Amino acid sequence: MGESVERYDSPKLNRSRDDNVTSEYREITEEKAIQVDEEDFYGPGGTGKTLLYRALLANVRSQGMIALATATSGVATAILPRGHTTHSRFDIPLQTNETTITNMSKQSGGAKLIRKAKLIIWDEAPMARCQTIETVDSSFRYIKDIDEPFGGKVMVFGGDFRQVLPVVPKATRAETVNASLVKLYLWPKMKKNQLTRNMRARTDPILSDFLLRIGNGEEHTIKDDMILLLEQLVVKPNGNISGEDHLITEIFPSLNENRSCAKYMTK
Repeated sequence: MGESVERYDSPKLNRSRDDNVTSEYREITEEKAIQVDEEDFYGPGGTGKTLLYRALLANVRSQGMIALATATSGVATAILPRGHTTHSRFDIPLQTNETTITNMSKQSGGAKLIRKAKLIIWDEAPMARCQTIETVDSSFRYIKDIDEPFGGKVMVFGGDFRQVLPVVPKATRAETVNASLVKLYLWPKMKKNQLTRNMRARTDPILSDFLLRIGNGEEHTIKDDMILLLEQLVVKPNGNISGEDHLITEIFPSLNENRSCAKYMTK
């Protein structure tokens, strides 16, 4: 008995949604419950991108269809249900150019899985070079024998352009931007959705606005590369406790009492 693609993504997923999610999140997920098109989602950290990915994945998988969760970075894949890095899932070469395709053959198990997938999510897409994304586009066209963007596959790209852009050694800022997703030839054809409300800091609008100003480069700087932290973010020294222990106590005041509590440690 050989491997079967039906083995993938088979467990039933909880389709329930958090009552605290934003209206923009609800609008997107309700639209996508009907139809998912080639999209790009972007928003600052904490605005609910991962929650949105989970909802889209659950919607597709709960109908018995295959949805693939991928991300540019290994850390991001850890919080996606059955996530893989894009290089691992799509067998992308380490070095790419305008004519590169992935190492995946049409007869491989990975190619069969991609042909069956109804949805493919690519998180942290702003970290990937546009040439890498074009390589996947070319490979999907080859695998599916369809000369359409990504072989006609439904693609969802997500990430935060305020964070890490592609790493281009010794590049200028302009060269780094030219290597990013926004320079992809398909970028103008993508539908863009922006998440704006910081769900992690929703009870603290002052902090949320502060983080957004930093990300947008709008916060006042000192000597061009330093900012003044909000008073509420500053942990003042305590002469009776070492700096490291004092910081831990201030941030996690109940750590010692709850160190054996799994719920507390994963909160």
